[in-house]
This record gives sequence, structure tokens and C-alpha cells, in this order.
Amino acid sequence: MLGEVRKARKTGYAKAKRARQPVTIIQGLEDEVASPDLTCAIAARLPNLTHLHMVEGGHDLTLLPATYRDVLVDIITGFVDNVNAMPPSAGE
Repeated sequence: MLGEVRKARKTGYAKAKRARQPVTIIQGLEDEVASPDLTCAIAARLPNLTHLHMVEGGHDLTLLPATYRDVLVDIITGFVDNVNAMPPSAGE
């Protein structure tokens, strides 16, 4: 499985500049699967990055305490609200 993850992140890095849709990233600072350094490198290549959120936690952010999960829900719903408010041609 780790080989698949490594391949996916290399592919993601190579193709990041071609992403035309808005993107927000939530990255766990203690993530040992998707390293924060690599995520920052990919984020820097994204032309429509709306926000990079660096949060406490590892790879599976669903394991965080319920109060912190509320923050994640706010981040995600805020992103969706912003995308829904964009003109139809944005991100194409």
C-alpha cells in the first residue's frame, strides 16, 4: 500500500500545475504517510489553491477529538460555500 501512496504523490506533484478547479488542502502536521513538506511543495504548484490548512494530527484526521472535527467541518463547508459562490467559469 505504501508503494501506491508514493506513486500517487509523485503523480500528484507532476500534474498539480494542470489542476484548474479550486483546491483546499487539510494537512496533518504529524502525518507520516503524506508528509507536510511534500504537501507544501504540491500546494505551491496548484494554480487555484484557495487555502492550505496545516492542522494538528496525523494521516487520519477523522481520529481527532470531536471538538477539533468541528473545525475541519467548518473548513470544508467554507470551501464548498466559496466554490458555490464563484461564477460558473471560475476554475475551468
